[in-house]
Amino acid sequence: QQVQQLQKRITNIQRKQGPMVAGVPQSVRKDFPVLHQKGDVNAPPWMDDITDAVNELTKNLGIAKPPRVFAGESRRPGLFGLATGDGDLIVVSSKLDRDGAVATALHEFGHNVEFQMFARAPQQTQNEIMKTDT
Repeated sequence: QQVQQLQKRITNIQRKQGPMVAGVPQSVRKDFPVLHQKGDVNAPPWMDDITDAVNELTKNLGIAKPPRVFAGESRRPGLFGLATGDGDLIVVSSKLDRDGAVATALHEFGHNVEFQMFARAPQQTQNEIMKTDT
């Protein structure tokens, strides 16, 4: 039952993300209208290092695809980052200092790992993980 609930949650998250706007879900653009990637002139000074770290972690953990990493200024003051429900991208607030950006990127990367390693695992693997001894 827990596996079914999780699969339903993931499907709902993907649906709620909305259509793509310049390769980014509409829901992300609502919160972060302007996004920067590694190498962009207006990207924060830590952007290249954060992207490289996420890519290295992805490779070392054997995750199928690295998330695209963006930085942007959020329209919501308390929003420091987000990860999409499909594991495709991570956004970190460009207002953060280097330490805050690293912490936020790692937190959001954890959501990506959850999605890619668990949600895309075969049903039998998911069932084994969700088993509890009671």
